[in-house]
Amino acid sequence: MNILLTGASGLLGKELLPRLSACGPKIWALDILPPKNKLPGIEYIQGDLFDETFVKNILGGVKPNYLINLAWKVSGDYADSPLNFKFLQAGMNLLKAFHANGGKRAVYFGSMFEYAASDNPLAEDSPLQAANAYEECKTRLYRQALDYSKANGIEFLWIRPFQIFGKDEVLPRLTAQIINSLKGGTVLNLRHSRLKRDFVFAPDCAAATVKALFSKAQGALNICTGEAVSLADYAKLFFKPADKEDLLSLSDEPSTQPSLYLGDNYKLLNEVGFNSFTPLPDAVKIILQSNNIPYTDN
Repeated sequence: MNILLTGASGLLGKELLPRLSACGPKIWALDILPPKNKLPGIEYIQGDLFDETFVKNILGGVKPNYLINLAWKVSGDYADSPLNFKFLQAGMNLLKAFHANGGKRAVYFGSMFEYAASDNPLAEDSPLQAANAYEECKTRLYRQALDYSKANGIEFLWIRPFQIFGKDEVLPRLTAQIINSLKGGTVLNLRHSRLKRDFVFAPDCAAATVKALFSKAQGALNICTGEAVSLADYAKLFFKPADKEDLLSLSDEPSTQPSLYLGDNYKLLNEVGFNSFTPLPDAVKIILQSNNIPYTDN
């Protein structure tokens, strides 16, 4: 059994690799960047998913039974980047090459931002509404890939993770801003502190993804805790145990983002059977430890 993972160097990809490897199958990790730390037993491939010939050749050589597609631009000015449309096309080319080489089950990643704003928990059948190119292309890929998979006998799962956070975030993500503030002794001005998000620790998201990969679940799937926390309360979990609350400045400026993103995890719990979420304070301590930031264990 072969598994091909794209976007292997990202926040979630790095958490997925050891968990997939522990399941026993042969793992192929594809990314445009060279791996920084190679894990034993994993075959690493460096290449560009926008190159259709390269993709066909790789899929023809690997012939994966399972495909996990994480590759997308999610840093910098990604929301309206023209690269979103290239990732949309690349995602379809990848799925077609997967099918042409006998692939059976594909797991693609969407986003909680596909959903229209709501004051209620967002279930997989909640209305979708795109506000930028990123959200539009994610939604279009979901619909196109789902239709193609149904027509060609592929088991297809579209995961919508909620607010992923973890040890190796990069700016301008919130956790990276918090760590930079704590390490540098600079004040973090959290301007939209009352926004609420359903925070999911990256290792938990990876564990849920592996569970979902080997489940029978198809269609859209939320990975979420079902609980929402304000950005202010999330940040305080870092600054308080580090005894640096003076570095956190909170305000409630108007935001163009929805005030709440809260997921409904009924399908995750009942169809996938996953409910092993790390409590937020424990996850925060893991991140502080990994960054050598002293804290008190209250």
